[in-house]
Amino acid sequence: MKVNVKRARQQQSLNTINQQESDAITFCLALGCEFCRTTRNFGKKRLNNLIQGMYFELADHFMIYREDEDDVEFKRDDVPFLYTGLRNQVTALDVKVEDIEREFEFDRDFGGWMNSARNKKRLARFQLLNDRERMFRSFWYGMMLYLWRAYGWGKDRLSRFYRYVRQQYYLLFRLYLICEPVEDENIIKTIQKRTDAIKKIGVIL
Repeated sequence: MKVNVKRARQQQSLNTINQQESDAITFCLALGCEFCRTTRNFGKKRLNNLIQGMYFELADHFMIYREDEDDVEFKRDDVPFLYTGLRNQVTALDVKVEDIEREFEFDRDFGGWMNSARNKKRLARFQLLNDRERMFRSFWYGMMLYLWRAYGWGKDRLSRFYRYVRQQYYLLFRLYLICEPVEDENIIKTIQKRTDAIKKIGVIL
């Protein structure tokens, strides 16, 4: 009985982590849509094209960089694998992604003294955010490549796009590193509010 309870708790914890990951990805995509809507007045059609166009960019890179030529099915898990190729293309457009990313880096440690349990919790959360980086960057790189191909966006507009999504992501998830339940709740509410605002337009995230 104790084993079954332990297993059930482990599964519940895993489900929670998977849901948090999915919500974070949806928020990441919503940020790109926010920028295009507020600065260029993109509506339902163009925002859905942005999401679909991003996935087409990723799928195209998958076909180029896949290790096995018989592997024809593109999955979300393949996204980090495509990171270097996508990054090279975006930097070739003269977008200073490294500078922007450095500007909005998360701090590994608390600024002052904290007890070991709190420091350990922050370190685990910092590592989780770090592990997500290649995936989230790849989604945003894919969006930028689509916007360049579809609308001819140049380095200045693409740089503004990337600075916006990075800044908004940083401002929210730096609260995650505070490791306080009230801030965790604020993150959940903010993600829900901002993704719902995009979905209400009719965008499929």
